Amino acid sequence: MLFGSVETYVGTRLTYGNFAGPDGLRALRNNDGLPGGLANLVRHVAYNVDVGADVLADHKTALSTAAEEVCHRILGALGWDAKGIAPAMGRQPLDFVKSGYEAQDGFGPVGMIAMLLVPVVLLRGRVRSAPWRLAVASVASLFLVCQTTGFNLWVNRFLLLPFVLATLASVLYLAPWWRRSAAFRVAALVVLLYGGCVLPLYSYARKPSDVWQSITDRDLMLTKEMPDKLPALRAARAIVAACPASFWGVTAAPIAPQFLFYDLLRDRELLSRPGFLTAARLAEIQAQHPGRPIRLLAIDQPLFEAPAVLGLTELGSFPGAAGRATRIFRYGEDACAAS
Repeated sequence: MLFGSVETYVGTRLTYGNFAGPDGLRALRNNDGLPGGLANLVRHVAYNVDVGADVLADHKTALSTAAEEVCHRILGALGWDAKGIAPAMGRQPLDFVKSGYEAQDGFGPVGMIAMLLVPVVLLRGRVRSAPWRLAVASVASLFLVCQTTGFNLWVNRFLLLPFVLATLASVLYLAPWWRRSAAFRVAALVVLLYGGCVLPLYSYARKPSDVWQSITDRDLMLTKEMPDKLPALRAARAIVAACPASFWGVTAAPIAPQFLFYDLLRDRELLSRPGFLTAARLAEIQAQHPGRPIRLLAIDQPLFEAPAVLGLTELGSFPGAAGRATRIFRYGEDACAAS
């Protein structure tokens, strides 16, 4: 995990000449420097005050609302209310609900305890011990995320490494208490069982039935948060099965769930902005993949030109939210035209 995180930044530096990625990601960055990074640190800490209450109640509880209010007051007093937020998100009010959806979920009580213990390990732990080093790495990786990534809905997906490091630091720091005290072991086991066994039973997508569904009907599980995409995913799967040699161009609206199709179209797709999908570009894609049928998947994204002008024939249209549709096209004539 640590290697993967470091490799991402190194690869970005080699490819784009900086650690923050291409200019197109500017809308998702923290563009406010150190004040933005510190504001995001306050937001991340407040967001992850989590005892699992939202999951059990199936709605935002008073604890999440109180965390929002405390965070708002701190940032307001510092004049940082608008600092650090990803420009793509706009000026939306803070919403710290842990719904279990991909965009809004937390690390639960175990993550919260680890987060709160990190300062204790740094201040009271033996300098350069294993827990202390892990705590330093956790804080460093957390601040790196705060400094580079603007605060947005998918906030916690960027914090996996900091929280893993914080949890390891906490476990090693508390190990002597675990060995010495039976009462401590009982209390720790209660927390672990609550976070690892009880909360998943009430979670949005981690119940035993969800795990079983991920084995028996993965497409249905994948689209649980966005069921309008299930027909499109199943149609694309049927087309791939009928035409295994097909190569796919994919274009999608901002924040559209193109990830739903990644596994299906692995090694057979080319992502493209809609404005680049001209007749000349499609002909070039065909020339680069001679003999392979070309399909186009447009996820919640209208084409800039009429399909007939681009040489496309529609194979299916699947209505989605906000009047948008996911559409599948065939380019030209080919051996799999019947698919």
